[in-house]
Amino acid sequence: MTTDIIKPEDLTNILRDKVRASFMELIPDEKWDEMVNAEWTAFFSEKQSDHYPYNKEPSRFRYMIRNEMSRQVMEKIKPLLHQKVNECQDWNVHADEALNAIVAGAGDAVMKGFVKGLVQHITLELQQVLSR
Repeated sequence: MTTDIIKPEDLTNILRDKVRASFMELIPDEKWDEMVNAEWTAFFSEKQSDHYPYNKEPSRFRYMIRNEMSRQVMEKIKPLLHQKVNECQDWNVHADEALNAIVAGAGDAVMKGFVKGLVQHITLELQQVLSR
């Protein structure tokens, strides 16, 4: 397999020759050139959007390039994303364990503080009721 880049002119000539061979010289050279140039221009040119009058849609060529680039980028990024997701899942497990340890260790103190606050509140309420 070669990696030589075909020049647009060569590609145009190849395309013209193949189409011409199919139709057996029924169309004059000038008309063929006009048709090939129109297709070539359409392939590389943006077109006006049918849905949004002020927007242009990318050319078919740009669309193909973006799709290929997106595919290649995702191919490279996927392993990194999977690695990061695994790291986050590990962190979540460790964070949950740490939180459980904190709650277990501080549970008595939290409960004592809650009960103390509750008792103080009740005491203040009783003082107010008795002072009336």
